[in-house]
Amino acid sequence: MDFGRVSGMDAMAARGAFLILKKYCRNRGITVVFAGVLPRIRKLLLKNDVASEESFYATAEAAIKFCETHLPARSTFEAHDRVIEPVNMLLQRFMGEPEDSRPALDLVDQFFRKVEIPAGHEFYRVAQSPDSFYLLARGRVAISKNADGSIESDKTLTQLKTVGPSSMFGEVAFFSQQRRYTAATAMEPCTVYEMTRE
Repeated sequence: MDFGRVSGMDAMAARGAFLILKKYCRNRGITVVFAGVLPRIRKLLLKNDVASEESFYATAEAAIKFCETHLPARSTFEAHDRVIEPVNMLLQRFMGEPEDSRPALDLVDQFFRKVEIPAGHEFYRVAQSPDSFYLLARGRVAISKNADGSIESDKTLTQLKTVGPSSMFGEVAFFSQQRRYTAATAMEPCTVYEMTRE
């Protein structure tokens, strides 16, 4: 929760609304973190047992970084237990097609290869020739670009975004047949459907 614009809070709000929120989230396995909280509000939240010391982050960016790097690890086992949908259903969802359009996509699976990917795997790097693209069925992938904006290999990267299940990545360079301007790395074990030029 970003408190960057919250300038005040009374004890009733801390004891009432935020304790209810805490219980609701705890019962559903949701971790609540607080960002940009003023010292007096932080003290009030701690005093009323709404939050613990480790729940606070100086900025929203720091809180998001914590969530991206620490919280998914707790759900990895749940992700492994999920049924991996076939590529035609993932494409249907990606394109926003209605359920009755499925027959049109039934034959598309012959063009994709299902691959299990370990955490840390580099799908592709900046400046590489685009020989394939991917449809993500499970896991998370970091998409990065060169920090200086160039399309040269072996430069310092900055992360642009994180993609999750039912996302496609690498397709722009693949279809335009131009060198890649982004890199893609598995943030956790992933299942992807890969299409190559072969």
